Amino acid sequence: MYDMTLKELSETLERRKKGLAYKLWKQAELITMGVADLLKDKKSKDIFPKTPQEACPELYPPRPSLKIKTKLNKKYNERS
Repeated sequence: MYDMTLKELSETLERRKKGLAYKLWKQAELITMGVADLLKDKKSKDIFPKTPQEACPELYPPRPSLKIKTKLNKKYNERS
């Protein structure tokens, strides 16, 4: 932090504040969902997420999947 200009320092501090605010907001949301899950009827659906991926999907990127191009597949089939 000592090698930063004032603009860089202010941007860094703003990002830290936003990061802390996001963490607190997410914790409050999960606590609210947990309390609502405890107070609900037994007939209604579960509200509280069962996995961290369900709780914070924005923190977990989607799993990569391989897609085979049909053009390459046709060329391979023609050769063999």
